[in-house]
Amino acid sequence: MKQTLGYSQQDTTKGRLYFELAKELAQESISESIDYYLQAKYIGTKYDDTLRVVNCLIGISELYIQLGENDQAVVFAQKALENAKGNCELTARSNTQLSISYFQLQEYERSLECDHQALKCYTDLKDTLYIAYCIHNIGSYYFGINELDSAINLYNRSLKEMSDKDDILYAYNNNRLGFTFTNQQKYEKSIVCHNNAIAFYRDKNMVYELALEENYLASVYFMMKDFKNAFKYAERAIENAEECNDFELHKMNYNLLFDLYRINNDYKNALKYSLLEKAYSDSMDIENKESIIKSIKIRHEFNEQRTVLETSKQSNIDLTNQRTKLIVFSLVSIILLLGCIMVILQKKKKHKRNQELVLELDHVNKSIKDLLSIIGHDLKDSVGNLKHFTQMMHLELLDNKSIEDLVSSFVPMVDSTHGLLDTLLTWSRNNDDNFVSKKEQLSVAHIVKLSYSHLSHLAKSKKIKIVEDIEEATMFVDKNMVQTVLRNLISNAIKFSFTGSSITIKSRVRESHVDFSIIDEGIGMSEKQLGAILNKEKIEHVDGTNGESGSGLGLSLCISFLEKHGANLSAESKKGEGSQFTFSVPMYT
Repeated sequence: MKQTLGYSQQDTTKGRLYFELAKELAQESISESIDYYLQAKYIGTKYDDTLRVVNCLIGISELYIQLGENDQAVVFAQKALENAKGNCELTARSNTQLSISYFQLQEYERSLECDHQALKCYTDLKDTLYIAYCIHNIGSYYFGINELDSAINLYNRSLKEMSDKDDILYAYNNNRLGFTFTNQQKYEKSIVCHNNAIAFYRDKNMVYELALEENYLASVYFMMKDFKNAFKYAERAIENAEECNDFELHKMNYNLLFDLYRINNDYKNALKYSLLEKAYSDSMDIENKESIIKSIKIRHEFNEQRTVLETSKQSNIDLTNQRTKLIVFSLVSIILLLGCIMVILQKKKKHKRNQELVLELDHVNKSIKDLLSIIGHDLKDSVGNLKHFTQMMHLELLDNKSIEDLVSSFVPMVDSTHGLLDTLLTWSRNNDDNFVSKKEQLSVAHIVKLSYSHLSHLAKSKKIKIVEDIEEATMFVDKNMVQTVLRNLISNAIKFSFTGSSITIKSRVRESHVDFSIIDEGIGMSEKQLGAILNKEKIEHVDGTNGESGSGLGLSLCISFLEKHGANLSAESKKGEGSQFTFSVPMYT
């Protein structure tokens, strides 16, 4: 079966094999049998097989009774009853097992209650044999409490309920009736019942039970002083006891024969059986003594081990106490250390935050200084010139020709001042933490047109040609930011381009991005200037080719806006050969 179990793949087959193995191993290896029952129960529970589950639990309960662990036997019998789930047959079997388990614990009232529950179920099932068993068990309870008439009635009723006289219950009922009648000194009835049991055991070749029953019958004849039949059945009992070689049976029979010969004044034979009884008693005593000696030796070894264990235990207790103190001390030290670390970390974090605040403050101060410097330098000149111009007009110190010339010369200055103010406003918004980008789908050509449309008069004033080399596409960007980047780059290109030159606005689609390039033919930049611009460093102010002024914030603003799009500004330039500024923006979200 174990080999078959190794090849089996189906759970149901495994469950059946586990159950059969448990039953086969019940007499050889109780622990292994219990293990197989548990595995069979697990599979039964998995597939809701109530019959298998209950049978396994009852089997485990029976094994615990063999082990003498009757409390555990009760536990598993109760589990069997719980899992019976109203199934009458399984409920009856579970109650019968629970009755046996309680009986082993000498809880006779509870045992009787379970027998009655089982009897009720078997009566509903009309199972006459099991009804007879339940009645027999109830009769044994009344025999135990010496209510002999009730016991006799129940044993007789059990015999009447039996449909199968070939079942061993027939012998059990007659045996118990024999004892009950003997206790009532109704010896004739007792003899009939013991003879019925003897006939059954002889027919089934149950030698041990036969020898025991013949000894009981011989004892009844002895009580009746029918010594002839007493000798007869005592000798038969001895013959059968020798066949099964049971010391206890021999001792019982020799004791009975000793009494028989003694009371008949046959002291020679009385002495013989007394010596035989003593010999068997001595043999049993020797075995018992050997067991006792072995037990004493084991107990002595156990006591020695217990002494060592207690010494070790006390040492362990001392070590545990020391360890506990050490652990407590360590925990306190760790807590204090953690507290110090937390304080240090908090101070370090606070110091770092203070440093960050100082840097932020420095940045704000620098921004304010830059802003004031720009306002003080660029706006002062522009506004001052406009002030002088308006004063001269107010005092009528200018003729029409002079006014026209001055207005013509003030147009670039006003445009420059307007661009400066626009850049300053955008720059201040960009430095606000609440300033976020708002991206949308836009046309490349459309945003390019918007970016330089109001700069065209500046290009015309310097006779600069703006060339569009656009590859149309849509992009996902913040309109104002990209427009500001393009406007600043185009404005710078116009500022630093020579009169009569050209500026190219170029776009190309590359994978998922649009590349923009602003190319001019102006004064260009050195490598040092180029590096400072791309790193947002402060550089020396440079006027445009027609003396146009600037704030120096435009490119810094472009770089910040492109960073919000995950992009960078790159540039190529050489002194006297112009510049090319390039950046990429995404086409999709």
